[in-house]
Amino acid sequence: MRALSLGVLAIFSMAIFTMCTHESLAPDGTTKNKDIPCDPDTVYFVNTIKPLIVSGCAIGGCHDEKTAEHRVILTTYTKISDYVKEGDADKSELYEVLFKSGEDRMPPPPHDAFTDAEK
Repeated sequence: MRALSLGVLAIFSMAIFTMCTHESLAPDGTTKNKDIPCDPDTVYFVNTIKPLIVSGCAIGGCHDEKTAEHRVILTTYTKISDYVKEGDADKSELYEVLFKSGEDRMPPPPHDAFTDAEK
């Protein structure tokens, strides 16, 4: 199971640096729209990763701009990518946190834990 999870997070770490073809990342971290469709077999940061992290981590009282629990803010590509080690997902801080359990699990109760597919 851990090998499968590592593979999924490896894809995640690559996806964090691969934008959807109709979303390009500008140097300031903003996105620009293009009219080219996304490949349905590709995980894109803007379409999949960011909404997951924002809805499960960058919520009020946790890792949003206002709260910044443990000084961690996970609201933008740049801020999220600070916790992902490209090409070495299992050594990423985000990986380590997502696979904690019990009282250390993220997101913490009463929030739902991420499913294996989401991880």
